[in-house]
Amino acid sequence: MVAAVVAHGSSVSGGYFGDDYEYFAIIRSLTSWKEIWTNSALLPQYYPITFTTLLVQDWLHGPSPFPHHVFNIALHAANSSLILLVLRRLTPRTALLSALVFAVHPLFCESVAVIAQRKELLATAFAALSLLSWCEWIGQPRPFLLFLTLAFHALSLLSKPILIGGLPFLLLVAGLGQDDRRRIAATVPGLAVLLSLVSGWLTLSYESAQIRSDAKLGIDLTSRANLALTTSSAYLAHTVFPFDLRVYYPMWELQRWHLFSFPSPLVPPALLASTLIGRKRWGWTPAVSVAFYFLTIAPVSGLAEFGLLSLTFVSDHLAYPAVLGIVSAIAHIAWCEIRSAPVRRSVGAVAAAICLAASIQRSSVFGEPHGALYATLRADPNSSAALFTLGTAMVHEKQYQAAANYLERAVQLNGSFSDTFNQLGVALWKTGRREDAKAAFEQAITLNENIFALANLGRMRLEEGDYAGATEALRTAVERRPAACVWRTLLAESLARTGHLRDAVAVLNGCENSYSADLPWQLFRVSLLLETGADAAAESTLGELIGRFGERKELVTLAARAELQLGNTAAALSILDRAAEVHPGDADIRNLKGAALASVGRFDEAVLEFEAALRLAPDSESVKENLQKALADVAARSGNP
Repeated sequence: MVAAVVAHGSSVSGGYFGDDYEYFAIIRSLTSWKEIWTNSALLPQYYPITFTTLLVQDWLHGPSPFPHHVFNIALHAANSSLILLVLRRLTPRTALLSALVFAVHPLFCESVAVIAQRKELLATAFAALSLLSWCEWIGQPRPFLLFLTLAFHALSLLSKPILIGGLPFLLLVAGLGQDDRRRIAATVPGLAVLLSLVSGWLTLSYESAQIRSDAKLGIDLTSRANLALTTSSAYLAHTVFPFDLRVYYPMWELQRWHLFSFPSPLVPPALLASTLIGRKRWGWTPAVSVAFYFLTIAPVSGLAEFGLLSLTFVSDHLAYPAVLGIVSAIAHIAWCEIRSAPVRRSVGAVAAAICLAASIQRSSVFGEPHGALYATLRADPNSSAALFTLGTAMVHEKQYQAAANYLERAVQLNGSFSDTFNQLGVALWKTGRREDAKAAFEQAITLNENIFALANLGRMRLEEGDYAGATEALRTAVERRPAACVWRTLLAESLARTGHLRDAVAVLNGCENSYSADLPWQLFRVSLLLETGADAAAESTLGELIGRFGERKELVTLAARAELQLGNTAAALSILDRAAEVHPGDADIRNLKGAALASVGRFDEAVLEFEAALRLAPDSESVKENLQKALADVAARSGNP
């Protein structure tokens, strides 16, 4: 654990990176943690365990990324200890070295330093606990341990299904030879496989629904096999030679077999064959370890032409924890080949020291603001992926001119990625280049019917008063993502501006169970209900909102309006009396209370409220007008006009 903290500790000063912005934008729009589990439409992927931990920490610590980085580092350190315990059961002779290299390997810096990659860390932690429970059952068969084995496996899959193949395989291998419990030893891995298949199918189905079918690459099975093998070879190279590691790597040509290139698709099958051939000399451990690596890396290698898995970007975080198999295989072969114990220890110490030094250096890069992206661009100035990520980060940080510069370079290098055009449109919009922004949004929509570009284009048109165009774009975006309540609110506003108030209410009603069901849209919805005469519905909704959000000014004033429209003046005055106590310096509340008193002929009291409101807001024309009218009513009643 200490080695892991030393290796990755310098990344604790890093900020947000990549997917962090999107993840935290989502969780900060939630009204309940339950929505993570019950409303998968709000998540970019259905990883409820991961998002729940992010949400809880955000509630506890606020927007600072520091506690999240601390948690990731601590979780990786805990994983290293859990893996040591697992390997002591499976490969005791090389367990310490393998776990140590795992703790300090620079290939894992991205998984630890990027908050959003907590999903790999959590999945690995639960998978290790599942294996430990299984190994405990092998030594001491108790039914509760079988339950823990499957429960931890399920939690691993709900964090991220990265071990849908690797973990059931290890469970099966660990259970071999249990003659007296052969049926259970085969059944539990079988159930684990079933859980993995269900989780994999749900994940792929969900991610496939996020993009249009014609956005896939459409490459044949042979080319996908080439892609998968080349990807596996690349991760092997990064494991054995952990230098010049980047956030993004240049992509190779997908359609051709470069057998003798580096990395070569020949390397993975050659490695597996060599471990099988050498099993008499080395035993089964290297072959099992390499098989675990391939089974774990396969889902993200580009082999599947399905949903977002149709192409891999060869991101190092995807190798966590798969390359543990390669580390374990190399450590075991070295132990078998090196006969001298002092030499073994020396070689292991040197390997760990090299990894530790490289990891400290790489973690320090992640500890600088956008340091990893700048390092990638220094190595490859034409990395469109790095330019896109950096430009997107600048958009989130409201550095729009810098964002536009990076994103314009990105689209020049790669004009086929719709998200780049969408982010470029936002940056251009915020820098005043509205026509260029519209062109960027329209290009994103043309490439892949990008729903975020549709929503942004609708927002721009709404600002410009083009309500018909705004309604068209926003309606399409809402149809594609019904749970996006922010977009529903914009659509409702566009409809309301053109007099379609009941349609606007119907649109907002779809937000009631949405992840963005926050106070602003609720207030807007109540205002529309009042305008359309649905006073009772508005009153009921406001009662629920006051119980949920407290006696906020916006809520109590709307509640008083609803009571007045229902003719319940006494109830309205009671609400406003309480509101005046809670918000003693608010002129709007005193003004509304004066209007309520005037509506029932209590003009003297109304004048006092209007005068109090005028003292609080001496420039308010509305208060002045109401005061003059109330004074006139008092004079008329007394017969002194």
